[in-house]
Amino acid sequence: MSILSWNHCFYRPIVRLAMPPKSSKHRKQKASQRAAQQQPPHRTSWQELSFDPRRPDPGFPNVPLRWLLRAFALTLVAVVVCAWALFGYLYWQGSWQLLYHPARTVELTPASRSLPFQWIHLDADETGVTHLTAWWIPNRESIPRSAVLVLHGADGDLADTLPLDAWLHTMNQNVFALDYRGYGKSSNGKPSEKQLRHDSLAALYWLANTKHIPHGAILVWGSGIGADLAAQLGSDSPLIGGIILDQPITHPLDALWHDPRSRLVPAHLLQPDRYDLEHDAAAISVPSLWLFSNGAPRPAAYEQVATHKTAAWLQLPFEDDPNAASTFTRWLDGISSMNRTPSAAAMPRIATPSR
Repeated sequence: MSILSWNHCFYRPIVRLAMPPKSSKHRKQKASQRAAQQQPPHRTSWQELSFDPRRPDPGFPNVPLRWLLRAFALTLVAVVVCAWALFGYLYWQGSWQLLYHPARTVELTPASRSLPFQWIHLDADETGVTHLTAWWIPNRESIPRSAVLVLHGADGDLADTLPLDAWLHTMNQNVFALDYRGYGKSSNGKPSEKQLRHDSLAALYWLANTKHIPHGAILVWGSGIGADLAAQLGSDSPLIGGIILDQPITHPLDALWHDPRSRLVPAHLLQPDRYDLEHDAAAISVPSLWLFSNGAPRPAAYEQVATHKTAAWLQLPFEDDPNAASTFTRWLDGISSMNRTPSAAAMPRIATPSR
């Protein structure tokens, strides 16, 4: 018998008997496959999600370096622009404090100098609430034939005008000293050139309508920035007979422009005030008395005045100078013949300024 016949007849049947049935193995494989398909999907643990710097992320895009630098530069520019815009907004809101320094407590009153006076509340709105406070200090005769409206400077409050008020009282003048909005006991508000001018006009109309001061019988005494306001009022108000400019400030906004913070923003666009003494002096239409401290130069604005004007140099404070009374009296005598004032009974009532 050949070897092939032996293998076919005896060896292969014996091997098949020793091996498991083919159908059983096939069933086990099928069963394991079905069991694997029925198992829930694998959940990735937090350890597998953690970043491994040693293993590169195949999904991270390959961004060029120049794009990263460009994005960083744009972000930095946006941050700088936003910070500059925020600083400009804060400057616009608070730049008035570089020019105006109001005091909110009136520590002294005319009573401290034994002067008769009355608290005046004026400039009422539609609800009847008044916004301005002032002192009315009558003269020794208590006859309101004329009055002096006192406008203080950018600093302090009514208490700073008390020495001048007392001196004017000795000159037998009715005195009306005003606190602007945001000063002393007047209502809250941010001082500005427009607001101070409105408050000054309200005081003028109160004197004309309440005290019946005739046309041309009101004098305006302005100190510091109040002198700049007096120059503005002396150009267009028929109620005023003359103005006294006590140490006027030619360029009051220089204190604001020279501040280092003003160089970081367009301050000229953010600041609404435009005090211009030379321009206002050229428009003055009433007699003016300019008071300067000894040794002070005469400003160019004085040369712009086309009407009757007088300049005087006195020692500070003016009310303590022995020549102050004679200077003021001569100036009053000089303008008395120019002002022909009608009687108070014939005066029409003047409408108060609209808000």
